[in-house]
This record gives sequence, structure tokens and C-alpha cells, in this order.
Amino acid sequence: ALSYGELAGLLPHAGGQYVYLREAFGPLAGFLYGWTLFTVIQTGTIAAVGMAFAKYTAALVPAVGESNVLFMIGGFGINAAQAVAISSILFLTWLNSRGVSLGKLIQNTFTSTKIISVVALAAAGIIYGLSNGSLAAAIDSLWIDGVTPHVADLSAAQQESYGFASRIGMPLLAVIAVSMVGSIFSSDAWNNITFASAEVKNPERTI
Repeated sequence: ALSYGELAGLLPHAGGQYVYLREAFGPLAGFLYGWTLFTVIQTGTIAAVGMAFAKYTAALVPAVGESNVLFMIGGFGINAAQAVAISSILFLTWLNSRGVSLGKLIQNTFTSTKIISVVALAAAGIIYGLSNGSLAAAIDSLWIDGVTPHVADLSAAQQESYGFASRIGMPLLAVIAVSMVGSIFSSDAWNNITFASAEVKNPERTI
């Protein structure tokens, strides 16, 4: 975020990463990135978020799930989840096209909802863990997975045979690595801020 802020202040032009790549590596790099962003990167991200929204909606309303195929033409078909994803993308696109004020309201509403939900979920988990003692148990065996026995219960030879996994819990590390996908995916939006650099007043100070 800091690097993008510095670049946006240094090169306050519309285009974001396209501008930075063009200035750093030449017009060809900027051209390739620009078209890749338009045809794959940004469109793919929007589609993925739309499908994620549709799948979570289907958990509440099964009728809009992927199993509900709306129509088939040869080998091509559209299910209800895809229809929800497409509709949500078109609807949000239309809302943002109505003006900056409405777009800001939608963005602030969604962001506030997500933050409140995450905080509430974390608080509920902590409260539940404190009430039944599961939080203390989890902290006590933080680096021990559910399959490998506790190191203290093993002989020296057994500890050696289990090796690294018994000491820090490699399965837990794998779970942590997988769980980071969502947070990294959400943080990828930092670069999107720079697309509007040219429209920001005094970007050297405000970005």
C-alpha cells in the first residue's frame, strides 16, 4: 500500500499499474499489462467475487444454487448461481455508473458491513471459547495437530521418528497458509486505488 501510494503521488496519471509499468519497462510492458488486466485479471477477479457471492447466497436460498440449471444449449448452460453472479455484477456496475456519491455510499455500506461482521464473528468465537474452555485448550496445543501425538507423551525415539511435524505441527502451518489466500485476495485491491490518481486533487498529499 505504501509503495502504491508513493507511485501514485509521483505519477498521478489515470491507469495505475499500467502507467508504472510503462514508465519503468517501456510501452510494450504497459500495453501487455493493460490488455491482460482488461481481458483476464480484472474481469476474472470480478467474476470470481460474483460467483463467491452467488454460492454464499445459495447457502441461504438453495433455489439459486449451481444445481438449478436454467437452460442448456448444446454443451453450454447457465445455472441459477451464474445468473445471480451476472446480475449482481451488472447491478453494481449500474449503481456505480450513476455517480460518485452513490458509488461512495455503496462502497462505504459494504465495507462497514464486512468490518462489523468480521469483528462480531471474532468476538463471538472468543466469547464462546472462553465460556467452555476450548480457547485455552486450543492455545495450549497450538502447534500440535490432531493426528500427531503430543511431544511430551512420546519417547525420544518416537519424537525423532515424528521429526519436525511433531514439534511445530506442519499440518497447522499448511492450514494457516491456505487461510491466507482470502486475506491476500482482499488486499489485492490496493492497486485499484491508483487507477483514479489523475482525478484526485493534490494526489501528492492525499493518496
